[in-house]
Amino acid sequence: MSDADCVQRYAADVRLHATCNLPSPYPEGGAASFIDLTLKANDAGKQFTFAVLNSGEFVGLIGLNDVHLEERTAELDYWIGFPFWNRGIATCAASLAIGYAFQSIGLQTLFSSALIRNPASLRVLEKNGFIKVGEHFYNGLWKDRFRGEMLARHRILKFEHPPNQRIECSGPCRSPHERASRRLSDDETPWHHRQRPRRLRAVDREAR
Repeated sequence: MSDADCVQRYAADVRLHATCNLPSPYPEGGAASFIDLTLKANDAGKQFTFAVLNSGEFVGLIGLNDVHLEERTAELDYWIGFPFWNRGIATCAASLAIGYAFQSIGLQTLFSSALIRNPASLRVLEKNGFIKVGEHFYNGLWKDRFRGEMLARHRILKFEHPPNQRIECSGPCRSPHERASRRLSDDETPWHHRQRPRRLRAVDREAR
């Protein structure tokens, strides 16, 4: 809940709404409600949502949603606040979330979709080894705002994402090994013990 003010500020930015499936306009108090629901879903093992930090500052969210433990699949979704676009932060965060999905939860396949007109999001997926498996028109399943727009569907398998893959970033966020590696407490238990993953922070992944 300590991130609620930041979530509210960035999620209410209409520039983010242009490419992200957030409520538009974003309601007052929406962040607190979202976080409350998210924490409950995290505890139930239905999704795993992380705050993304850059130099200790909250800049966005990334999550593993629609988790199917039997099929070992999930959807990768993310957004970064507008002031932090074009720095490679989403690419780094995605690399870490993918590693968490494959190494800590035991998933085997991740899917993600992005608007064809959003090349920055498509690059995030491609730089992390996702392969495009198709294109389709959005049918308004979640919200009508993007109904009829073309989405690119992507997939990555576990063996396609090396655990120490190096993803370069610009600005203060330089690489997973420097400023974007996830920090999870040493005594963190697996998902099935319902230990709540907290944040992505800067540590040397190889030192872990």
